[in-house]
Amino acid sequence: MGGDAVAFKNSWSGLKVAFRNDRNVRILVAALLAAVPLSLVVGFSPLVSAALICVVVLALAVELLNTAIEELADHVTPEHNPDIKRTKDFASAAVFLTRLLAAFVWGATLVERAVFGIW
Repeated sequence: MGGDAVAFKNSWSGLKVAFRNDRNVRILVAALLAAVPLSLVVGFSPLVSAALICVVVLALAVELLNTAIEELADHVTPEHNPDIKRTKDFASAAVFLTRLLAAFVWGATLVERAVFGIW
């Protein structure tokens, strides 16, 4: 198997493990599965639909990074460590900001459509 095939296999494996074990990943996958048809049903342009889907994918990617950081930190030391806590808090803040961004982009786009667009 070539390098790209191995990388794809490992990535797919990571997605499956994260989906099975992490509630937040499942929520974001559900949001992504809802975002695709919703962006098309509402009648957004292809560019707007792509942007709406991309912010959800970004939130999912950041959640996966947060999960990886937490798993690694817990493996390094299961005991409470203020430095590890701070690192986990930084990763959690990144998730929060990314979800806030996604909510803002979706909210602003839907409000714009409701106020100025035709349903």
